[in-house]
Amino acid sequence: MTTKKTDLRYAAFIAGEWVKGTKEFQSINPADSRDVVAVFAEADKVTVREAAQTDRQTFKAWSKTPAPVRAGIIGNYGKLVERNKVALAKVLSREIGKPYREALGEIQEAVDTADFFVSEGRRLYGQTVPSEMPNKELYTYRRPIGVFGCMTACNFP
Repeated sequence: MTTKKTDLRYAAFIAGEWVKGTKEFQSINPADSRDVVAVFAEADKVTVREAAQTDRQTFKAWSKTPAPVRAGIIGNYGKLVERNKVALAKVLSREIGKPYREALGEIQEAVDTADFFVSEGRRLYGQTVPSEMPNKELYTYRRPIGVFGCMTACNFP
């Protein structure tokens, strides 16, 4: 049994530089266990902490970026995904093992999500609503609050 090799290697991207992890792991095509889709760096606690600290520093400037500019960046991301929809769907299908048509739909969902958040990013106003207390109103406003970490299901990002 021959394993299909890959030249695709990914590491953590921190502060504009690629940072190698202490270990690597392979992403294997579930339909063909010989097919290594890519090799990824495993981030240890030190690498994750470094990324979070860098992001906290970057956040200060990002939070001062006007909403329309941030929306434009998200919009550009959505356009980039859309331009590469077929290639991304092929990789997604190969890596996760879902049918190609479903993978295309999932990539389209990423484009649609970017489009949605372009408009949300322009709505930085909040809401004013009546309170249950007499002569009081409740109001909210939106502003960036900081860096967060998130782990999601791998089968539907």
